[in-house]
Amino acid sequence: MPAKQRSQSPNYGWVRMTPKEVIAFSAENKQAIKAKLDQIIEQDMKPEVLKVRGGRQGFGVVEDLYTRWHGDSLSLIAKRRGGELMGEGQELFETKHGRITITGADTFAVAYFRHTDRWFTILSECNLKTALDMFRKPSPVCPGRNSSNLTMEDKLFEELMGSVSEGGAILRGDQTPSRAFAGNGSQIIPLSALTFTPLSQALPAFPAPAR
Repeated sequence: MPAKQRSQSPNYGWVRMTPKEVIAFSAENKQAIKAKLDQIIEQDMKPEVLKVRGGRQGFGVVEDLYTRWHGDSLSLIAKRRGGELMGEGQELFETKHGRITITGADTFAVAYFRHTDRWFTILSECNLKTALDMFRKPSPVCPGRNSSNLTMEDKLFEELMGSVSEGGAILRGDQTPSRAFAGNGSQIIPLSALTFTPLSQALPAFPAPAR
């Protein structure tokens, strides 16, 4: 029976795969999963993401969307426009956005790629249908769709609008603030009075390398 390295284990051991897991991690099953996600991208994602915004193709505009397997993870890749330099178009570049990872027999994890250059898991131990649904609706895994069409709970929206109205009344002088903070003027230092040490002086001096 085939064995697979369990990367989630802190000791990184090898474990025997069940017959269902052999099928789940097989190349044929991965190809089938890719075909399903590619269909979602073509039908649901590309028509919205690839439309030209404002009639202008600027730097970073998504030119294409596709998927790519890396190990047991299927990543959503966006090919973006590189802009222009001296009137000449620059090379396209890729950005990662979302991924589906096979974790077992009919179990998957969904993650999105953060600005910190790290993957952040938002779903774990879910089935394939639930994982694919994250790519159908606005979510962090979809480029340009993570904030559109998202709704706020009515209670939170009412609290937000109440704070906005209260702030406007305070600025107009129609309402007294519920609390205020007073600072000691003697502790305020003008920016012009501050002195800054040049970086070349702040760093220690290192001896020149011997020749």
